Amino acid sequence: MPTEITSLAPETLGRIFELGAEDEAAKAPFLLATSLVCRAWRHESQARLWHTIYFVSKENLDAPATNIRVVDSPALGRFVTVRATFLGPLRRESPFPSDEQISRIILSLRGLSRLIISFAKIVDFADVTPVPFQLKSLHVYTNVDAPVFVESVIATSQLRRIEAGFIMGSDDLRSLMKVLPAHSSDLENVTIGYGKWSPEVFATFASLSRLAFVGIPEPDNFRKILANIPSPLHSLCFEPPGDSNPDRYREIVDIILDYLTKPVFKSLESLVLPQDISDQTWLAETGFMRECDSRGIEVEWED
Repeated sequence: MPTEITSLAPETLGRIFELGAEDEAAKAPFLLATSLVCRAWRHESQARLWHTIYFVSKENLDAPATNIRVVDSPALGRFVTVRATFLGPLRRESPFPSDEQISRIILSLRGLSRLIISFAKIVDFADVTPVPFQLKSLHVYTNVDAPVFVESVIATSQLRRIEAGFIMGSDDLRSLMKVLPAHSSDLENVTIGYGKWSPEVFATFASLSRLAFVGIPEPDNFRKILANIPSPLHSLCFEPPGDSNPDRYREIVDIILDYLTKPVFKSLESLVLPQDISDQTWLAETGFMRECDSRGIEVEWED
């Protein structure tokens, strides 16, 4: 006896959705169509369609995966579990969801795992009501200028990863330093951008495995950070800024050499450095590569 399409086994139904959504260009039309078949299909379709959402301004429509531009339906927020990206406009006159829309959307994202805020400094996150997020990953690439929002996100999440990639406002950074120590036990991956992080806060990062810097850290601050990290790092990364000066890394390399025998680097497996310094005479003179090779540390060069 033939099986009705609306009563297919969950495994079969899931496979249909997987195959239909393989083509990124056809994914949204396919899932929108299957969501209209019946109630059971609607839930599965919407969960796959909305698990990742992008809020992008008109000037940023060339950003990847912008097939979903604006969601103004809090009922859909429960499906957003993977990532929400706010790629806001640089100018006030650019089309973008209003602060009221964003507030309603964020209030609905209670199952969200990863939040990314980029170029959103004209979005008034200060007016967004704090919600009990359960984030695993927080990425901030701009001035959010909303310390209460930052504190709420940190305090209600179980973060494993933080990226403060480019610019964080001083108030946001102070809020982060204030609330993070009490909620950092699961933190494994930290990326530091411009802005001076308090070295003392790293003493609470008991699970930290990967530390990355965008640009060149201030040497004394870098040394103090390493001295405070309680767990052995497995990966250390320096992501070069656009105006990288190879000679400015010389002191950083000297500090790394000093710490290779210390507990924080005893399990170091991977070290990523800017490509610009790979052919510097001073690097060869330090014996840096020889020391890394002898300790089994893989050195990669980042363009």
